Formats: sequence, C-alpha cells, structure tokens
Amino acid sequence: MGKVLGNRYNNKLTRFIPCCIAITVVFFTNFIEAKATIGNSIYEVSSNNINMIREQHKFIIDAPIKFYNDIKRLEQVIDFKFKVPDFFPEGYKVQELQLKKVSDKDNVLEIVYGNKDGICSLQISEQDPSESLKAIENGKSKALENSQVEISKQPMKIGDINGLSVILTTTFPAKKAIEDQFSEIKAVSNYFSWKDDGLWYSIEYKSESKSEKSSNNLLELSSDDIKNIVKSLKYPEDTKDSNYCIKNLNDGNIEMNIYDREDIEEAKNALGFDPKFPIRISNDISITNSTARLVGDLNNNKEKTCYEINNLYSNKNGSITFSQSVNSSVYDEIMRNKYIKINEERNVEKKVEELRIENNKVFKRSQEGIVPQVNYVWKENNIYYSVIFFVNIENCDGIVKEFMNSKPLE
Repeated sequence: MGKVLGNRYNNKLTRFIPCCIAITVVFFTNFIEAKATIGNSIYEVSSNNINMIREQHKFIIDAPIKFYNDIKRLEQVIDFKFKVPDFFPEGYKVQELQLKKVSDKDNVLEIVYGNKDGICSLQISEQDPSESLKAIENGKSKALENSQVEISKQPMKIGDINGLSVILTTTFPAKKAIEDQFSEIKAVSNYFSWKDDGLWYSIEYKSESKSEKSSNNLLELSSDDIKNIVKSLKYPEDTKDSNYCIKNLNDGNIEMNIYDREDIEEAKNALGFDPKFPIRISNDISITNSTARLVGDLNNNKEKTCYEINNLYSNKNGSITFSQSVNSSVYDEIMRNKYIKINEERNVEKKVEELRIENNKVFKRSQEGIVPQVNYVWKENNIYYSVIFFVNIENCDGIVKEFMNSKPLE
C-alpha cells in the first residue's frame, strides 16, 4: 500500500541534494513512480527470534521498496515479529511505513516520523545494523555518480541502555550545473542502535549536512528523547499513544501501492470492479509497479468519488502504463471532439485516430519528442482503459490487443 500523497522519497537525497531533474508525463490524470534500491547485508538471526520466523510472504510485485499505510498490513507480510515506539517527541507523527529489501532473503522495516521542522527514521532488522544501514544508504545515493558511503560504529550507552553508535557519512562530489558550481557535500547521519528480543532497532537522532560554505543541523534528539523511545517499545497491538495507521483507500486515502492479493482486494472494493491484472505480456513486458489512487469526482458528480488503478510495465528500453477506471470523462470528450488535450494550461489539442481492435472502438494518439509516446483509450463494459507507450513504440497495436484480452488476477 501507499500513503497520503507525500513525497515518494529517498530521505537523505531530499535533504542534501541541491537540485534534481524530473520528467513527468501526465495522461488520464495518471502518474506512476518507480522506486528501487540495491544493497547486500549479512543475515543474522538470534536464537530468541528463530521461533518468530514465518514462511516468506508471497508478493505478486516484489518491489525493492514497499510502502504501506497500516502497521497491521506490515505485520502480515514481514517475516519477523517487531515492536514499535509508543513514545516520540511532541509534534512527531508517523509519515511513512516502508519495507526495504536489502537482499534476496532480508528485509528492513523503516518507519519515518516527521514534524513541521523535518523527519527522522527508525530501522528495524535482523541484521547487523551497520550492514543494513549502509545497504539502504547505498541504495539511496547510487543514482549520483561517484557518491561514497562510509560507516563507523562503536559502543554507546544511554542511561542504562547499552547499544551502538552508528555514523553514516555520505559524500556527494562537487558538481557543475549550468553556470552554478556546487561544492562537495557531506551528509552525516547518527544512529543509536540497540537489540531487543533478537532484533536490531536503529533510531536516527542527529543529522547534518556540511559543505565548504555552510553547515546545517537538520535533526537532533536529546538523550532523554532517545531513552524514552527505547523504553516505550511495544508490539503494535499494545500501543496507546502512537498512531501507526495512515488510512486505507476506503477511509479516504489518496493512494495505495499494490503488492499482493490482499492489496488487489482492497483496490477492487474502492474501484467498484475487478481490474484486469496481467503480470506478463511477453518476455520483454512484465509488471514492475501498481497503484490505485483517487482521481476526483465521478464524471463531475461531487457526491461520488472515483478511483483509478495504474500498472507500470517494463518494455525493453521503454515503459508502458495501463490504467483502468469507471470515470468516462476523457473518453466522452474524445467521442465528442475527436481530440485529446495534451496540455491543459496552454489548451494544446491533438487529433486522434480511430481504429478497431478486438471489436472495440479505440482512440489512438502519437506524440513525438524527447520521450516519444503512443496513447490508446477504449471502453469495455462501462470500464474505461488507457495504455500509454513511452520511448519504445514498436508493435503498439499488437500489444494493446494483449492488454484487452488479459483477465483479472485469479
């Protein structure tokens, strides 16, 4: 599952990278974000925790980073029984629940807490915390050329709590962007790690960025705060003062991610129909991401809301999105005017080609440019479908036929 629309982020990158470039293509009120992380870590299970290991959960989409709205769903899919803090400093609330895959067998649970001034994170894992923290940081920074991650650890005691001080230092090299020269930046994150019932817990208590020109302290928790967090650990069902639920689709959440059959069932209830869900179209085309999200009022009826499911597929050097909804507004507009608006602000319109595929009336539009794309829109049984090809636009009609003939997940 996903979250109330916040940043689908890499925590450290949003803090320390001075600039980023993004290309967003919007069609059928659709956006899809793909995320990935790479890492290797040492798998370590204490004897006290062996009896807690469950059979590995079966995911339909085994994304490297999985976002959830509810701690209860995380308990269902994670392979160890964990605790969470029932205390956090005033003003902090749970913003993100993430399950991060650091190796084929190992996962790290990351909980992100935030207030008006910033965010901090708690990692829970079975592995040595220095290994899992470094693996996560490497995954976040790997997109930046020549960035380096260094780690150090030493014993640390807070009150009567014995643990480790783990310090991650990520160096982002100097870069020249157009006329501006960005100097080298060091992002330093300090964690206190301790062990509880065979699991390692690591709370980020200090974070800062340093460059030749400035030094910014982004986060600092007091020793009392850390001590209270550690002593408040409870199993999720026993917490009283902390809210680890960020709503689900039927409670008004804006977006959720889909990873398994339970997620599809929840999405189906919000959508009002059982969506087609092809996992693989060919050897080159397979699903990589799926989201269900609120797209607004149903056909301009303010008393009814409408959801849409969007699947993202790899396609050699390009990608494909497959969208489904009961909202007919885009289709109806094309039927009336025989064009698609490709830029609402500038009122740019594009004529469409009408064709038939599998006896369905289909509207097709091609667009050239830096990111070539081909869009298809059609209707089946009062459900409205869209397929968009990006970059690789070969054999589009044939691939659309495969999407048409696909079925809901059995």
